[in-house]
Amino acid sequence: MFLTGRRKCLIFLLLLALCCTAVFLSGFGKGEKPYGKIKKGDVIAFGVYEQDGNTANGPEPVEWLVIDRIGDEALLMSACCIDARPYNDTLFAPVTWETSALRRWLNGDFLKGAFSEEERSLIRLTRNQTEPQAVVGTSGGRETEDYVFIPDAGDMSIYVCDAEGRQYIGKARASEQAVLHGAKTDRLGLAEWWLRSPGVYEFTAQFVNFSGEAHVSGANADMVYAVRPALWLDISNH
Repeated sequence: MFLTGRRKCLIFLLLLALCCTAVFLSGFGKGEKPYGKIKKGDVIAFGVYEQDGNTANGPEPVEWLVIDRIGDEALLMSACCIDARPYNDTLFAPVTWETSALRRWLNGDFLKGAFSEEERSLIRLTRNQTEPQAVVGTSGGRETEDYVFIPDAGDMSIYVCDAEGRQYIGKARASEQAVLHGAKTDRLGLAEWWLRSPGVYEFTAQFVNFSGEAHVSGANADMVYAVRPALWLDISNH
């Protein structure tokens, strides 16, 4: 597991306490883009989104955990739950990630609003094959191409595979914006957030619970849970 060592644990503990404040990699000047030097476990700022629930002061920088790095690409997932939305709009309607309202929003309004044209040019178009539900085999749907997505159960088994992963990646605080839009939180301010994997029924989707674990039975897709976007960042020219 890549989150090892006392120092790394302290960094992520601080992140949980101070989610959605500006965190930048050290050693780089204002306006620079040190993406080429990022590594697993880093926290970077990329794009902006309304998170404190106060539109008068403008959108806040989005903080991302560097979940993985493969060559000149880095897998990012938002450090906190930036918002809360239903996975799909229609009660009891069959849905997959391909047909979900959440996918349309992430690759539409969110992509266009959170990132500048220059930033969007760094986001890789990613092919995602969502796995079937592990117990009853509910279909995950067809392969999709996404600029922005949310993790599936397979990602959880890779990156959130032990107690440390659940503590420092699986658990995530809700932004004020997410709470305003219906995210339920525990006494620590942690939220439950959507996965793109199907639940046991074709009108459900899985989510990550307050303990940082995937709830494989899922919830009705029209319910409101928090959202943690993910993307692959092109760092080849940085």
